[in-house]
Amino acid sequence: MSGMIKLFVARYDEGKVYKHWSLFVENPGKEFIIHVIGSAGNWKFEEKRRNPRVSKTLIELIDVTEIHVDQIPELRRAAQSVPLDQNRQSSFDCQNFVLMVIDKAIEEELIQVSGSYLDSIFAKRDGL
Repeated sequence: MSGMIKLFVARYDEGKVYKHWSLFVENPGKEFIIHVIGSAGNWKFEEKRRNPRVSKTLIELIDVTEIHVDQIPELRRAAQSVPLDQNRQSSFDCQNFVLMVIDKAIEEELIQVSGSYLDSIFAKRDGL
């Protein structure tokens, strides 16, 4: 289908206990990632023009699905609407955030992902 671009979960090994995750939107020439940075109690949403394929810390790209290029603004809005849990005792992290963005995009019918495939992505989380 014309106008379709790929969405990936990008996993990075930055030398910390847990792997960092971002949602990678592979729009050729306009690639970007959506993720949160910070730590418990101090999370910040970030969208950055970046292609993880050139990152030295990238360990895996998980193919999630495709999205129509015209729906990128809605995907951005969905990602920005995900609440960032600022409770210092919370287990919220970048991995939870990416999964919540995917769930929100499914809920808003921006993308389609089977439940079993989503479970396989969820299983890659650290610290379970």
